[in-house]
Amino acid sequence: MAAVQQVRLSTNDLHILNSVFDPESNASATSITIDASLPPDPSIPSASQLASLQARELSAIKQIEAVNPHATPPEKHTAYKHAEAQLSALIAAHPHYASAYNNRAQLRRWRFGDHVALPQRGAAPTAPSAAAQHTAAALARALADLDAAIACAAPAATSRAVSPAQASVLGRAWAQRGAVLFAVARDLARAREERLPRWVVDAVREELCGEGEPEWVLWERARLEEEGSRCFFVAGLYGSEVGKALAVVSNPYARLCGAIVREAVRGEVMR
Repeated sequence: MAAVQQVRLSTNDLHILNSVFDPESNASATSITIDASLPPDPSIPSASQLASLQARELSAIKQIEAVNPHATPPEKHTAYKHAEAQLSALIAAHPHYASAYNNRAQLRRWRFGDHVALPQRGAAPTAPSAAAQHTAAALARALADLDAAIACAAPAATSRAVSPAQASVLGRAWAQRGAVLFAVARDLARAREERLPRWVVDAVREELCGEGEPEWVLWERARLEEEGSRCFFVAGLYGSEVGKALAVVSNPYARLCGAIVREAVRGEVMR
């Protein structure tokens, strides 16, 4: 085996490597202040009203948690439908209540999952199933809800401070957004495609008719992956431990550099 040559790295080189392999260590990253003295939800100043809204949310979530795992599909469908209707009514009455959007997105992900069945390139062309179309539409709705949750809970433009409750909502919303986008990127990778097929774009457009076409449906796979990684990173800034972990795992540059390093080490060992 060849002798290992010692390499001296400059301070700048070390900073770059730390930024790539551990984005949480980047000193230039946006900092978030979590201030317990701030109101839990600035849009709901009344503590009693906030408690009432939280109780209604919890009631909807418990409907899903109470569903028997062995229940028939129609029984599960009914439970999800009732829970979603309850959260939708809550949002209609309080359109600035961020947590309800976050939970409705979670409910849709529980119901339909994050993966769209995409045939591998070269496979015989087949019409997309109704289930695949429903999943694509549900993902579009979930992402729209997450965008709304983030917009409602985001700190004021003049401040980087949020309450612990706001940070919790934002951390979960950003982490969910990252999970959905990253799953779509993985589906494309498995199908060996760079962009979503036309039927997915059409299903999303039909679902969000009149609300504007979301940018993500036209992104290439690498862009979806990068945005998913960024979402995990932002979730970590708001205190999400899941976001912090996935930001490192999903960082495309860290994975690329890691692969290069592993290959270099393998080459040295085999000499």
